[in-house]
Amino acid sequence: MDIGDSVMLVTGASSGIREATAREAHRRGARLVLGARRTDRLQRIARVLDGALAVTTDVTRDADRRRFVDEIGRAHV
Repeated sequence: MDIGDSVMLVTGASSGIREATAREAHRRGARLVLGARRTDRLQRIARVLDGALAVTTDVTRDADRRRFVDEIGRAHV
């Protein structure tokens, strides 16, 4: 599947399978928006994945979900 230059949102991107997914998507050329609760780990990953947008997000909170979507709009629309 060609995902080059598509925007991919990855929540829970600070560890585990979702971090691995973000890394693979970056390798394949996707533009990434990463969300997770752990700011320090999220920022570390975003620095490695050049061009990734990192947004500290707790998907269980309405305000965080809205901010995540707003940041996507500012960066990729």
